[in-house]
Amino acid sequence: MDSILLVNPPSEFLLDQKVFPPLGVLTVAAELRRLGVEVEVLDLAGREDYLGALARWLGSHHYPKGDFGITANTPQMPYVYRILQMIRDYRPGAKVIIGGPHASFAPQHCLKLGFSQVVMDDGVDGIRQVVAGKEDKLIKGGLISLDEYPMPARDLIDFDSYKYILPGTYALATNVMWSQGCPYRCSFCSGRELLFYRKYRTRSPEHILAELDHLRDTYGIRAFQAYDDEVNIHRDHFDALCTALAEGGWTWRAFIKSNLFTEDQAKLAARSGAAQF
Repeated sequence: MDSILLVNPPSEFLLDQKVFPPLGVLTVAAELRRLGVEVEVLDLAGREDYLGALARWLGSHHYPKGDFGITANTPQMPYVYRILQMIRDYRPGAKVIIGGPHASFAPQHCLKLGFSQVVMDDGVDGIRQVVAGKEDKLIKGGLISLDEYPMPARDLIDFDSYKYILPGTYALATNVMWSQGCPYRCSFCSGRELLFYRKYRTRSPEHILAELDHLRDTYGIRAFQAYDDEVNIHRDHFDALCTALAEGGWTWRAFIKSNLFTEDQAKLAARSGAAQF
């Protein structure tokens, strides 16, 4: 693989598609860069004529023999299928890979739609396997340490077009991920049956703070939404992270598991800049 276009499909079911940048595909893009692959991201979020935008790219781009990667959650699949069909029309022999939540939950469905390869579970490790030449139709990414993840390549999209004001404040904010997975098996959660989504993994405070410093220094952002399922599953990690955040003057909000949340944690989080849970 010498070059690849990663496509972030539209999400027309959302009230506003330009709130949070697509961290998953941007992290995979950063890993491809690290592996020496030429990568671009076509961000179709919020574009009414998303197929027209794709057609213009396909009709004018300078490396017509590159591969394609598409990320998708399940509600995005109708748009993803149209994107796949257009790519096949313009580049019949191209490799088209799909990853993201739908690929992990329904890999056989993705193969039936005509994708060349399906990357399940951890996309960073999965794309490493693809770049290394693995030709299997189904690629299962391993559960690697989140500290191995590169910083999302936010420069590959129009980052400034995404606008999020932290509730209860006037602070321009963006999304970050502290952890992935949830060990609980709530009946309403589709992830409860997949080990990948039940395995709880955290980033070290140092790894997280390096990304926050980059957001401040590059984009002037000092507020964020932690986009994890629940940030307080591992108490020691949460406490250590709040202690580290307290020194940086950040403002933030997050989702918590209420039955694990204590008064001491509330006080520590408040001192670290938490504005809302």
